[in-house]
Amino acid sequence: MPATLARIWRCGGRLVVQLVLRVEKPRPARPDPKSALLVYVRATEYGLARVLASREGERTKIRDVAKHAHRLAQRRLMSGARRGGPVPHARGWTAERVAEIFASARRLAGGKPVLANIDAEGGYFRRPLLRVRGLVENYANWYGVYAEYKSYPSSECPLCGRALKVAGVLRDRLTRVARCECGFREDRDYVPFHHWLKGLGLPPPERPIRKLPGLA
Repeated sequence: MPATLARIWRCGGRLVVQLVLRVEKPRPARPDPKSALLVYVRATEYGLARVLASREGERTKIRDVAKHAHRLAQRRLMSGARRGGPVPHARGWTAERVAEIFASARRLAGGKPVLANIDAEGGYFRRPLLRVRGLVENYANWYGVYAEYKSYPSSECPLCGRALKVAGVLRDRLTRVARCECGFREDRDYVPFHHWLKGLGLPPPERPIRKLPGLA
């Protein structure tokens, strides 16, 4: 039998009741990374960064890449405030974005299995993502996604292991470009994705995985 959780609170003088239905479904088996759609979600100081990819021949092809920015956190960054404390309602926002990512991944997979990694190592949204982990696991099972929760470094070069340096910040204030002496260059939020691919034994994608305008 599915479990139902009731949440009750007052909002603006009204009594709000929310029913959350947890559907018990068996966790899917871990798919072979070589034949699965790969989904990487990372908590950041503004929200979430995601990459969807799959192996094609001798390369890993990037299928989709995007950043999901909470409006309040983004305004803080645009104003130059690197620290601003917790973001109100971040827990619900985070859960909704993860559900959208899983739904999008299933559509893009076209019947292929999906392997996801949820990285909540740093950023303002680390705690909300950890707090909704149970809900994230429920979404993953619902959409047939095998999800793992491993963290990878964003300041270490995935090619040579040296420390990366921030070469600049783009105008959107969401993108910090990291560089290494060996020639590696990437949006710092996506550096952990390269480490994940390396750990899976998959070939690297073309770099950078998204355009970095304004920087040579």
